[in-house]
Amino acid sequence: MSGDGRRAVVRLGPRGARRLELVDLHSGRRTELLPGGADVADARFGVTGRQLYVHTDAGRERPGLLAVTLGGSGGVSTVYPIAERPDDDLDLVALDPAGVRAALTWNVDGRSEVELLDLRSGMLEPVVPVPGDVVTGTAFTLDGNALLVANEGPTVSPRLSRIGLDIHGVSTPLLRPAKQVGSSFVEPTLHEFRGEDGLRLSGWLFRPGGALGPQPTLIWLHGGPEAQERPTFQPLFQAVLAEGVAVFAPNVRGSGGYGRTFSTADDGERRFAAISDVRSAVEFLVAAGLADPSRIGVSGRSYGGYLTLAALAWFPELFVVGVDVCGISDFATFYAHTEPWIATAAATKYGDPHADAALLHELSPLHRVDRIAAPLLVVHGAHDTNVPLAEAQQVVDALRERGASPGFLLFEDEGHEVHGTDNRVVFVREVVRWVTSHLLGLSEQTA
Repeated sequence: MSGDGRRAVVRLGPRGARRLELVDLHSGRRTELLPGGADVADARFGVTGRQLYVHTDAGRERPGLLAVTLGGSGGVSTVYPIAERPDDDLDLVALDPAGVRAALTWNVDGRSEVELLDLRSGMLEPVVPVPGDVVTGTAFTLDGNALLVANEGPTVSPRLSRIGLDIHGVSTPLLRPAKQVGSSFVEPTLHEFRGEDGLRLSGWLFRPGGALGPQPTLIWLHGGPEAQERPTFQPLFQAVLAEGVAVFAPNVRGSGGYGRTFSTADDGERRFAAISDVRSAVEFLVAAGLADPSRIGVSGRSYGGYLTLAALAWFPELFVVGVDVCGISDFATFYAHTEPWIATAAATKYGDPHADAALLHELSPLHRVDRIAAPLLVVHGAHDTNVPLAEAQQVVDALRERGASPGFLLFEDEGHEVHGTDNRVVFVREVVRWVTSHLLGLSEQTA
C-alpha cells in the first residue's frame, strides 16, 4: 500500500501465471502493472507514492527489479529495468526507510550475493559478506545505517546478523543458536552433469570426512517442484554423513534458480525427463568414481518424495534403499483429496486432472508399485492437507499386499512439515537408521 493510503498493489493468479494490479482505493480503478504471467511478482511503493519497485520475472527469463513510474491519472507512465543479471535470479529486495537504497540478494548457482543499489544513481556496491552461503531475509534498520540479514549454510545454523553500511561494514551477530554446530560438519562441492538430452544439471555433493574413492551414497531430491537445493543447514545430511554415507542433492529440471526455461522444463509430459534426470545423477556419480553403484539410495520430500517413488519404480536396478517423505503416489487421488487451491496451482505444473488424466496415470508411481524392489521407508504427517495422508497409506498398503515390509513413520501431530523439535529428532534418527542399515549392508530386508 502507498504511504498516503490511496493505492495498493494486489497479486493475482496461480503459480506460473501471477500478475500485479494497481488499485485506486478511492475510485476502485484497477490497472494492470505487468503483462503476462510470472512466477515471481512483488512490488513496493517508493516514499513519494509515484514510483513502484517491482521484483518480477514477468516477460523475462530471470527475476530482476523494475522501476514503474505512475502518471498523474494513476496509470502507468514508464517501466524500465534497474537491476538485472543474465545468469542469476534476484531472490530478495529490501528498501531503506528513506527510499534511496535497495538491498538486492542474488542467487548465484545456489549461493547468495548481497549488494546495495543507489536508486537515484543506479550505482551498485557489494555488502560485506556474512557467515553462511544462503541469505534467507534482509531488512534495513529504521535509521537506514545497517542491514539485518538472516543467513545460514551447511556448517552455519540459521542466524541473524547486523551489517553496518559505513566504510567499515562491521558484521555483528544478533541471534544465533545457543549451541554451535559440530566441527565435523561437512561443506559440499557443486558438481555439473548432463541429462539424457544434454541439458546442463548440477547438484551438491557432501562427502564424509576423509572419504576416498566410491562411497555409499544417498540421493536427496527437493520439493517444489520449483524449489532449489542450496547449501543450507541440513541436520539430516550431516547425520547421514556422520555414519559414513555421502549425500548428493541435485537440481533436476524444473528446479528454481536457473531461469524460467529451466523451471518449466518438467511441465506436463516433460516430467518423464525429470524422472530420468535422477538416473543421470546416479550415472554421473558412478562414472566419476564418487559413488559405489551397489550402495546407492534415493530419498526426497514432497515433490522430491514423488520423484523418489518414481525413481524406485522406473529404475529399480539402481537403488538399494528409498525414503519417501510426504510424496504424491497417484495424481488422481492427490487431485481428489488435496485442497482446491493447491489442485489449481498444481495443474499448471503436472497437468489437468481431467484433460490430462491418461498422462497423469502414466506418471503415477502407484501404478508401477510392483517394480519397487528396494526397502522403502514412508514418512508422513497425519494432518497434511497439501499431500494428504492417503498418498502414503496407499503405497504402504500396496507394498504389503505383495508381501513386502515397508517402514511407515507417521507423525500424528504434524502436517506437510515436521515442525516439533522432538518429532524432528525422531525423523532424523529413523531416516538415518533406515538408510544406513541398508546402504551399509546391515540388513537383508526387501521393500
